[in-house]
Amino acid sequence: MKNAIFIWVLFFSLTANFFAQPIPFKSADGKFGYKDTSGKIIIPAQFQGATPFIDGKAIVNQHNKLSKINTSGEIFFTYDNAIAVNNKFIIVSKKTGIIDEIGLIDSNTGKEITPLKYNAVERLTDSLVIAGIKSNDAWSLGILNIATGKEVTAPNPKYNKMNVYNDELLIVYNIENNSQKMGFLDKSSGRELVPPIYDEVLLNHNGSFTIVKDGKYGLYDNMGKLLVPPQYDEKITRYSKSNPFPVKKNGKSGYVNHLGNVVIPFIYDSASLFSDEEYAGYAKVEINKKEGMINREGKVVVPIVYNYIGSFKEGLADVMMNMKFGFIDQNGKLVVPTIYDEVKSFSEGLAVVRLNQKRGYIDKTGKVVIPIIYYRAYDFNKGKANVILEMPKNMPTDDSNESMKIRWEMLDNAEYYIDKYGNKVN
Repeated sequence: MKNAIFIWVLFFSLTANFFAQPIPFKSADGKFGYKDTSGKIIIPAQFQGATPFIDGKAIVNQHNKLSKINTSGEIFFTYDNAIAVNNKFIIVSKKTGIIDEIGLIDSNTGKEITPLKYNAVERLTDSLVIAGIKSNDAWSLGILNIATGKEVTAPNPKYNKMNVYNDELLIVYNIENNSQKMGFLDKSSGRELVPPIYDEVLLNHNGSFTIVKDGKYGLYDNMGKLLVPPQYDEKITRYSKSNPFPVKKNGKSGYVNHLGNVVIPFIYDSASLFSDEEYAGYAKVEINKKEGMINREGKVVVPIVYNYIGSFKEGLADVMMNMKFGFIDQNGKLVVPTIYDEVKSFSEGLAVVRLNQKRGYIDKTGKVVIPIIYYRAYDFNKGKANVILEMPKNMPTDDSNESMKIRWEMLDNAEYYIDKYGNKVN
């Protein structure tokens, strides 16, 4: 935090009618004074800076001192330095030894809105400044609203450093014994969301905070409530009030609820979030490199026997066992046996399958409804699918126009669209 940050900048935009009031002028030697509307000098040129009179008062700079005067030149108040922050308030300072005393005054009356208790300020936004008090070489920081003149957060010795994070949040630090601890404040209200006692705090996409302490992870919600103490091995990125969410401890994954209580034991090598969209409300878990699915009560609904489980599409999910693919339904039943070299997700009731380098289509019962005869086959869209029956052989390889034409003709004959009965269509 810098001690000397004040540069005298006080030329206000004229916001009020000042006819018949003294008008500032600049003399040949560069000093400012005031004349009346007839051009008569009524306050001699003696200032290094001067603003127009508003409601019978003006601000002048004389020998780097800021003063407010009336139309007779009488001084209302004097400060060493000042920054005009808006048409209501001025940040002012007085020199007291090697450190400034800083406060906020009413720009019209000169009344102190806040005592000159701060030792440094730093602009945060158009309406907020960080206001600091220094004691024994340590800073206590708070937030001052220069639009209202109110303290948002009083200077606090546990806030030694602040950084802007986004439009709503501030990162705050507490530095003790050369160790920097981190927390979060709500910028507008000054409310402490996460105290600065953690090695690191990470904001998650849903507004929750992952906390890190001594290499362990925990979680705060977006209202500043501690949900999970820092005791788990991996970062916790999400939580839900309705679904358990995965955490890892001692190398094993389990689930806790929004209160931080363990609801599914730590028995899995890895575990996903519960997902209605991907996993029909289940979570995918792994033991000994085998995958299965569990429900929110921890019951196994898809046996943990597969090398891979995809997401559910049209009620079925692709699975792999012993390098062969099939499909399961949402009850965990294997409805299409794992006999194919490759499968794609269902689209409009049919799925592409590959066997012995050829492709065809099956329905949701596993019945082959379009023969497995195609070199390439793509998903159905609006009742049609693009297929390539066989890649043409002996196509011309040179780039002449005639060769290009022949290649396109051969490809056109090989590639076409079919309907759901396998008939060739336009």
